[in-house]
Amino acid sequence: MGCFAFESPRVRRLASDIKNRAAPVSVTTLRQYTRLAALVVVLLAGCSGSPWFQRVDSPAGLTISYDETVFRDIEHVLLTCANPVVIEAGAGRFTGSINLLPGCQSASGLNFERIEAGHVAPNRVNAVAIAMTFINVPIDPPVLSVISVRNRNWSISNVSWVIPLIENGLRNTREIPAQVREGFMATVRAILDEQDCRLESRTAVRFRQLRLRNIGMSWQRATLGGARLLRMTAEIGSSNPLAEADVSSQISCGGSTHNLANELLNAMLPDATLDIRLRNASLQADFELHVRSGEPGDRGRLVVTSRRSIVEVGSIEVERFNSPAADFLLDQAIADMDITPASVGMRIEDALRDPLSAATTPLADMLLASLDIDDSATETRRLSLSAVEVDTTQGMGNHRMRFEAMRTDQICNFRPGGRVIDGRFVPGEGEWICRDGTPIQQPSNNRQCYMINGRRVCIESPRP
Repeated sequence: MGCFAFESPRVRRLASDIKNRAAPVSVTTLRQYTRLAALVVVLLAGCSGSPWFQRVDSPAGLTISYDETVFRDIEHVLLTCANPVVIEAGAGRFTGSINLLPGCQSASGLNFERIEAGHVAPNRVNAVAIAMTFINVPIDPPVLSVISVRNRNWSISNVSWVIPLIENGLRNTREIPAQVREGFMATVRAILDEQDCRLESRTAVRFRQLRLRNIGMSWQRATLGGARLLRMTAEIGSSNPLAEADVSSQISCGGSTHNLANELLNAMLPDATLDIRLRNASLQADFELHVRSGEPGDRGRLVVTSRRSIVEVGSIEVERFNSPAADFLLDQAIADMDITPASVGMRIEDALRDPLSAATTPLADMLLASLDIDDSATETRRLSLSAVEVDTTQGMGNHRMRFEAMRTDQICNFRPGGRVIDGRFVPGEGEWICRDGTPIQQPSNNRQCYMINGRRVCIESPRP
């Protein structure tokens, strides 16, 4: 089997086009290589025995095991080029160049010197960055913008603090003579006492941007059910506001806001946009991997699904008016809209559902392409992906994801080795015996059938 990444002729030409900018990349080439790079995951690189994966061939198929070295290389590129990774409100597309590599762009393309700095294997991180440039995932519908809107109406008789609020505001305004202040208040009391007046407030909370810092990746096995997972974790940045609250209020008398009371209220309670920040917030997103059998002769299908992400929020910090009355209105609105750490975490999970789901298909295509099951010039067998498994026995940071592929052009059985010595069987190495067979079907029940010497023979395919 041939090598990947910079050792592969296909990828070497791609790397040369991008790094040297000597030749444009055609639409056909872009389409061909889209499956070689998907959202921040295992990329093409290395050869058999490379630091990214290990390959073991047998007459019956092959096994490719990825360790977590590739994730350390991805994390290096993200830390260098995009820490944080920013997802803006209303974003309809997620791209490598804009979202993952903004800090490593130059007038001539990628700044490889910056990417390579401080890394022991420049070719590996260059391969990661090159693959990221092909990430172009639509997000439909776009990332949520408006989180919640709350309108409240009070009759003036139920809001006893309105008159003292205006009165105290006027008293603290030294530029206004006492007689003028009394005139203002007399007019306000007359308006509020004699007309049908209502205090209306509106608060709209809007998502601004999600900033993911210190992204980490690992292979994992689910505690319940044993699902094989690619897990991504990140801190949700707190230095920049996650959202904003637009707060406005007015006094309407007789259906009109053209009155002195409302003008004075707007002076004391100005409309404002307040920042909302999260403290001690984190994200965990899991992608589940499993194999779906294909038609005879097909290379099989790797299916990736996005499981429910988990967002934990320690606390929420909402910018204040520093005015008792205004902060009272704000607190009422926050309580009404259930703006709590738990509810905000759930809203972020909802906002990420579509972007994460959009990544599953290109991620599956890229992972399958990276196995290079049927693309090598030296591979004459017909192979089909048959199983995927995760090994967590070596401890955190050393998990492995193992992909199995079996032959479909021949039927292979393992014959145990050994012999009988003094009436006792002594195991030996054994051998694979492969015979020609014509596959006639591969139904969904994982049975694979062949015609052998005119007879239909079925065996159970390995299960994922």
